[in-house]
Amino acid sequence: MRHPRYCGKIKLSVAAIKVGLEVGSRTTLDLVIAEREWHRVQRDYAKARYDYLLNTLRLKRSASILAEEDKAKVSSFLTNPPASTVQN
Repeated sequence: MRHPRYCGKIKLSVAAIKVGLEVGSRTTLDLVIAEREWHRVQRDYAKARYDYLLNTLRLKRSASILAEEDKAKVSSFLTNPPASTVQN
């Protein structure tokens, strides 16, 4: 998962394009493309987190080591997303 580092680069890119749009060196289309990339990365990261969680639970179930405490971990994992996925 390359999300945290790549996400920062996309944020900077979007900010730079917004400045470029204000001074006339970038177009609205450039901004739309950059923001679409931002949302794609957010979506892909959320899917990767979900897949990781689901596969971990499946593995524990297959190994017969799925415990009640895993329920709390799952709940925490789902209700506390990483800060970078909440910010826009």
